[in-house]
Amino acid sequence: MKLFECQGCGQPLYFENTRCESCGRRLGYLPTIQEVTALEPKGGAWEALAAPGSRFRFCANASYDACNWLLTEEEPGRYCLACRHNRTVP
Repeated sequence: MKLFECQGCGQPLYFENTRCESCGRRLGYLPTIQEVTALEPKGGAWEALAAPGSRFRFCANASYDACNWLLTEEEPGRYCLACRHNRTVP
């Protein structure tokens, strides 16, 4: 199992985490760099601490706590690369 680290406080993270247990930051998965990243809110979107200057949004299935993947702000569609292939939310 791959372990990740919160870019805000250094706390160890697991892929399934949605919030850092130490600093409370929201977390998301960036598939392009295969990294769980701490996030900061930026005007209706999220800025990833692992990719400064880039803005992201969550997959539509995040509202069901079924996905933590991020999409770029300009990426079309509501679903991430993984959820686009699902017919049922797990």
